[in-house]
Amino acid sequence: YPLRIILIPVPSTPPHLYRACVAEDGTSAIRQDGQRSTSGSRPAEAVVLSASDRQQKSEVHLRALSRGPQHRLLQSRAARPEPAELGQIFLKDGSTLWRDHLLLTWDFRCSQGSQGVLAALQCREKSFTRSVLFRLDGADAKTGSRLPGLAYLDLARTIPCVVCFATVTTSVGTGRAIFRLVQDVDDKGKWKAVAVYTALQELRNTTEQRVGSVTAAKLGKLSRWPELVSGDAASSDCTALVVGGGHSGLFMAARLKEVGIRALVIERSAAVGDAWRRRYDGLVLHDTCYFNEFPYLKYPEGWPVYPSKDQFADFLTTYARTLQLPVWLDTELLATYWDEERRRWNISVRRGGQDYVLHPRYLIHAASVYGAPKMPTIPGINTFSGNRLVHSAQFISAGDCAGKDVVIVGTGTSAHDIASEYSGKGARVTMVQRSSTFVTSQRVIETLTGRNYNANTPSAEIADFEANSLPRPLQKRLMQQMTKHIANTTDKDLLVGLDKAGFALNLGLDEAGMVFQFLETASGVYMDVGASQLIIDGRIKVVRGEVAQVTERGVVLADGTSLPADDIVFATGYDDMDGYLRRLYGGAVADRLGRVGGLNEEGEMRNNPRTDVPRFFIVAGNVARSRLLSKQVALLIQAEEEGLLEEEGGKFIFPLHIPSTACMFVRLIVLTLGGRAVASQLIG
Repeated sequence: YPLRIILIPVPSTPPHLYRACVAEDGTSAIRQDGQRSTSGSRPAEAVVLSASDRQQKSEVHLRALSRGPQHRLLQSRAARPEPAELGQIFLKDGSTLWRDHLLLTWDFRCSQGSQGVLAALQCREKSFTRSVLFRLDGADAKTGSRLPGLAYLDLARTIPCVVCFATVTTSVGTGRAIFRLVQDVDDKGKWKAVAVYTALQELRNTTEQRVGSVTAAKLGKLSRWPELVSGDAASSDCTALVVGGGHSGLFMAARLKEVGIRALVIERSAAVGDAWRRRYDGLVLHDTCYFNEFPYLKYPEGWPVYPSKDQFADFLTTYARTLQLPVWLDTELLATYWDEERRRWNISVRRGGQDYVLHPRYLIHAASVYGAPKMPTIPGINTFSGNRLVHSAQFISAGDCAGKDVVIVGTGTSAHDIASEYSGKGARVTMVQRSSTFVTSQRVIETLTGRNYNANTPSAEIADFEANSLPRPLQKRLMQQMTKHIANTTDKDLLVGLDKAGFALNLGLDEAGMVFQFLETASGVYMDVGASQLIIDGRIKVVRGEVAQVTERGVVLADGTSLPADDIVFATGYDDMDGYLRRLYGGAVADRLGRVGGLNEEGEMRNNPRTDVPRFFIVAGNVARSRLLSKQVALLIQAEEEGLLEEEGGKFIFPLHIPSTACMFVRLIVLTLGGRAVASQLIG
């Protein structure tokens, strides 16, 4: 090998005193205070680079790395590896976390320690030879890969780790990996993996093409988009039926189309995007357009960073039209039945007054993560004689409300947005807070998401890979630290002001902030876009309590407080997804599904996207999550259609023996990084 590197901490020596010189023949020299000492053709040690050296040395490092031998296909007929073998590459205390999305387990798993990984990689039926090709990545803007570099696992920057990217080629397809290595204090300081993330990117001999290139050959020419949304051409032989024509459903249809699988989307609205158009007028996206990028089609130049709900709705229409996605509008799902003998679904739908029966092999729920609006049952609710009493789901606009009294029950995102609109039009607004709420500033969210999703990101899908690479337990620990830090620094004035105004706050579920609160409950959070300052300034009043009664002209709280109201808006959330799916797909599907949403014991989403129902997937969530899930589900369906998978208990599995080669794969990267890799900057 042209270059050998040993990772060494240098806490007692200021980093700027060190310089590393790497010649093109692989020799190196280390200077300290201007003194040069050569190390011969096989440098024994390396290497702290100062900031001024990093750029000029990076190309040399890449050239040195490229001259190293290409790693061969690893073939293994070895027996199932013992925990002791895995212990050579995992931390001795058993805390290593390995998160795999389809690449090695063909599932969504996060396993801990040697025993956990062995359980995830267990052989199901037959033993086959499995080959794995590993390649350590260099810096590549197109894929988002970087040279091995220094990062930290804690906010205080006391737990350093080496982060490196890799490309993985298996007998099934191609994937990518991120490894985080630390020195194991329980095993003589050896470098071992504390966290590993592996994810399948594409199947063998298939690559996602430009829009329409695959479908022209495999799907036939369905000439114009109006025919796809009004005609019958796409119905009779669809391979997959997608329920829901919002962003999740359209992403799913686009992904399947690009790998040559015929899909049909059914949508109950009269037009694509209508679900957004019907929402309240003041709604804008609270995440940036970079975070909300669509697969295959970017927003036009000059698109606002925070588009309005109507802009977003219109872009959904443009997306479906541009990608020529088959969508049946004004279509209601009537009944579903899984035909075990024929291994297909029997789906009854009603479209334009006419009933159809479809027989797709796959059924994908891609509608809302929410159920029906949750309207509380309160005494006197039918006696209100004011201007209006509605749930936030039916609220459109505050209208002419100057000088009127408005009561908004709830303090989530919709409640804040609606309160802000009323206040801006001159109404006297009171929010009734029933429980504490997690609040953070938009600046914080921009900072947290902006690292991966910004104007310079080549693709949001590249950012998705790194953003999802940290196993949930580590992510949660870091978010707990960050949430407390942000509350005491960036958001301190905001939160102190809200507290003085009587607004009850929390730090999210398990004090882990917005992400974990939303993953578990999809509610109880607000990213401030202006309403919080109105509360602090007293333009929006806040009272705490439960509404005990609705009167003809207001509400009475449980403590006896009476609030006058011309308008009452119940921003009280939605029913859970379990009940929604039961009503939509029937008891047989719901009983087999069990609970949907929230995190399972491994920190992965429960029944999202994979479920225990045969060939039934759930692709639901915000734009970023749907962008990721739609790709993963398309890979699952494509692999099953191409005969790469076997089915067991409703879930697909590899018909291959994985454990030995998976073990060798991880051992290889640790060996490579610990003894033979080239790093441009690791410590300092």
